[in-house]
Formats: sequence, C-alpha cells, structure tokens
Amino acid sequence: MFERHTAPIFSKPLVIISLLELIGRFSDHWKFGTQRLVYLSALIVYLKEERLASREETAATLGVKTKREEGFHIDLDDYLMGILNLTSELSRLAMNAVTAGNYSKPLKISRFIGELDSGFRLLNLKNDHLRKRFDGLKYDVKRCEEVVYDLTIRGLVNKEGKGE
Repeated sequence: MFERHTAPIFSKPLVIISLLELIGRFSDHWKFGTQRLVYLSALIVYLKEERLASREETAATLGVKTKREEGFHIDLDDYLMGILNLTSELSRLAMNAVTAGNYSKPLKISRFIGELDSGFRLLNLKNDHLRKRFDGLKYDVKRCEEVVYDLTIRGLVNKEGKGE
C-alpha cells in the first residue's frame, strides 16, 4: 500500500548550507531573546568587574558562536542592541545608588555610559531599529549627568570625583 521512499544522500557541505539557511530564515524568532541574553550577560560582567563584555566573551558565556558560518550565533546588531539596553539599566542603577547612599557608583556609571556613547557615535548607523535605540542613549547619558551634577552641587562628591 505504501511505498518505501528513500531520501537521496546529501553531501555534508550541502546539509550544513541548508541548515544555515534555515537558521538565517527564522532568526527573527529569537532575535529579542538573544538581545535580552546579551544584555543580561553584559550586566553581570559590568556589575562584577565594571567593564564591557566583548561580543566573543558574551557568545562564549551563552554557548553560541559569533560567526554565521559556525551555526547559531550572535549577530552584531543583536549584541549592540543588548549593550544599548544595558545603558538604560545602568542609568537607573545610578539613581538608585544615590538613594542607597553610594555616591561613587553614579560617577563610574556616568563615565562608562559616556564612553559607550562615544563609541556608538563612531558607528555609521542607518535609519533602522538600532539607530532609533541609539538615539535613546543620549537620554541615558543626560540622566546620568544630571545625577552627577546634583551630587557635585550638593557637595557629596569630592574634587577627585569620589563619593564621600
């Protein structure tokens, strides 16, 4: 009744190419999740070591690759979007640190976000979702600068830039 149908034998490179095409075709399904994981990984690295996690380091932490040819990977756009999400959280952390009485943390966060802003300004971003999110970075920078300004005006930060 049913005929047994055997699939043709594919060569290994052809199978890999077809799998990569499938990954590329459906990558939008996990784009937001990847960006969120990059953000969380970068946040953990910043909170522990007060530095930016590289794309390679983030990929290694998540157990994925950075190159498309190697399979499931972190796109550069997803990495950058995750880093931009990090800046929003750090600007909130700066305000909360002042409330908790930690006056040196907002200075470090402000310096870090300023450096990120300088780095993003070097990129030639097209008019897409990454550019729109980058435009929001200036509000994060402004928020941190306002916190540092208030600390300075109130005399809670000494001349060396350290909280008292």
